[in-house]
Amino acid sequence: AHNNAVGSQYDLGQANGFKGMTIVVFNCCNECSFTKPQKALEEMGFHVIEIQLFNGPQPVNIDSLRFASQIWVISSRNGHLNDSVYEFISSFYHNGRSVYIWGDNSPYFVEANNLLNRMLPGMSVCLEGDDPGGKVQKARSSATSSGFEANHMIFTGIASLFEGITVSRVMK
Repeated sequence: AHNNAVGSQYDLGQANGFKGMTIVVFNCCNECSFTKPQKALEEMGFHVIEIQLFNGPQPVNIDSLRFASQIWVISSRNGHLNDSVYEFISSFYHNGRSVYIWGDNSPYFVEANNLLNRMLPGMSVCLEGDDPGGKVQKARSSATSSGFEANHMIFTGIASLFEGITVSRVMK
């Protein structure tokens, strides 16, 4: 769609290229199904562990997650992570490991903002807003124009990107 490349030949990684790597996903948002992303990641060779925390903070065996290659957090509006999980993820990040934080428009960024506060103390970085979106973004024509940075590896094969119906913004 939108003139983007189609096919696995445009993927940055090849099928089974990530064997032996594990992604732990803390899915705090019952409105976000992780089924399709999990299938795509598994096709790339990742082992994916999704921990669903829709019903509030629950005990999580932190020691069993130390082997993870990456941690992903899908934020909600309710704050489903407990202090020990926040501390574990912050420590994981400060030890040079990869943490991906999914935050949406207001109010779906409670865990995202709590994590940002712990991971980047004193920097006052947070998500806020519920701004109208609905636009298709193209590559930036200049450093001050809107759009995405086409030369970044993550945008390989991307000609345009739908930003979503509503969006939040990163504030400092």
